[in-house]
Amino acid sequence: MMLLAIVIGVKAQSMKGTPLTFEAVEAGTISVNVNGIPSGWTVETSPIIYANLNSDGEGNYWATYFNNVAGYTADANTTVYTAKVSTDKSKVELTAVDDKTIPAGNAVILKSSAETVTLTYDVAATGTLVDNELLASATAITTPANTYMLVKGDSGVGFYHWTDTYIPANRGYLVISGAGSREFFSIGEEVITGIREMEDVRGKMEDVRGKMDDVYYDLNGRRVLYPTIGIYVRNGKKIIFK
Repeated sequence: MMLLAIVIGVKAQSMKGTPLTFEAVEAGTISVNVNGIPSGWTVETSPIIYANLNSDGEGNYWATYFNNVAGYTADANTTVYTAKVSTDKSKVELTAVDDKTIPAGNAVILKSSAETVTLTYDVAATGTLVDNELLASATAITTPANTYMLVKGDSGVGFYHWTDTYIPANRGYLVISGAGSREFFSIGEEVITGIREMEDVRGKMEDVRGKMDDVYYDLNGRRVLYPTIGIYVRNGKKIIFK
């Protein structure tokens, strides 16, 4: 008889049908006792395949991720970001984590060119990420006031005002007080550091010109599907509708 147990990403396999006990030693490892004799066992880490991502329609897939037990490293197709709200509350600023590591207890944003992300256990992934205001909980919690969650809505993938009663477990979120009635903060290459003065963002807008020919933003960085009278940003230029 073969027994198989999965414990926080660690796979333990026995060739005997003997009663088992598990004792946590550290994040990602276990000690196994079979009637007090740790024989006939192999222990290996198992990667996490993360598939709860939102497509932005431009070949990118986005999600938040949190794990308070063990550290992981993302695959080559994925960029790991921290996030924080700008001082003037006008934008969400993303900072790439160069080595793609996600220490335990840190909520992050994942952006991938694939529909799934493979996260590999990394014993060296420890510490606290800087420039990060993302929050998360290992269990579902009551939604705090002024909460914004990364989801796909009418204006694309971004941080939307979250009005559900609860926040699901292991989902990153931002608490943005002082944002007034703002319902949406956009993300993506063209707004990674927000829409500032036009001179600062013109270069980034030029990089994605071919993808943004028909996309308008208001002066607060919000995508506008149906522009009316006012001033908008399109293709790196100010457009005035009269």
